[in-house]
Amino acid sequence: MSWIIGVDVGGTFTDFHVHDDESGAMHIHKTPSTPDNPATAVLRGLEELAQAMGGDLAAVSRLSHGTTIATNAMLQRRGGKVALLVTEGFRDLLEIGRQIRPHMFSFQQDHPAPLVPRERRLEAAERVLYDGTVHRPLRAEAIARAVAEVRDSGADCLAICLIFGFINPDHEQQLRHAIQTALPDLHISIASEVQPEFREYERLSTTVLNAYLQPVMASYLSEFEDRVGKMMPNAALGINQSAGGLMTPARARQLPIRTALSGPAAGVVGAID
Repeated sequence: MSWIIGVDVGGTFTDFHVHDDESGAMHIHKTPSTPDNPATAVLRGLEELAQAMGGDLAAVSRLSHGTTIATNAMLQRRGGKVALLVTEGFRDLLEIGRQIRPHMFSFQQDHPAPLVPRERRLEAAERVLYDGTVHRPLRAEAIARAVAEVRDSGADCLAICLIFGFINPDHEQQLRHAIQTALPDLHISIASEVQPEFREYERLSTTVLNAYLQPVMASYLSEFEDRVGKMMPNAALGINQSAGGLMTPARARQLPIRTALSGPAAGVVGAID
């Protein structure tokens, strides 16, 4: 017997779909969700499944996990305390955005407050040009200042997005290395890895969201992976992503933004199969 299990955590119920590779049999199960810790409902449901099917969870070869942790954290604005490090002169880009009003004919309604307040938006003295050439080198004193300012900000996560960093990511990588060395417990997202594409605001805002979600997802997935590993030692664990596929828990901790709205994408993939 070899089981493949798909689990999706919803606000009210946590749903399971089991496929037996050997017999082709399928089984569906549902258990109430536990919003305080979604992993509790998943693990309880797995135990109930094993009892109902008379099987051993050690026979599970793969567990695919769809989670709304990232989506809910964004909607409820309960992510980490995030700081932002940008090229000098671009401190307010996150707030300026595209200068598009949320409601075309209303001058009273504004965008929600940015996830990073102005006092935690920091600047690095450097500049890379559109073709990747370095116009203003990132010097040791600029790196040291960035490290000190990030430390003083009290943030538990950091987004680094430098102008044209997706063409030449060297400065972003240097800053991450120096800050991670000085502050090893800090979650860091760099734009050249999160969203290595042109359009400065879109790359910046996506990287900020990724950093904002990192503390939440890292905490949840570390506990979940540990508990599932003890219960199902032979199972490969995959996390649903918004592109419709799966990624490892380590990748999901690094790029939690890719799990946002993964539920609808997984539903489409499941319907196709």
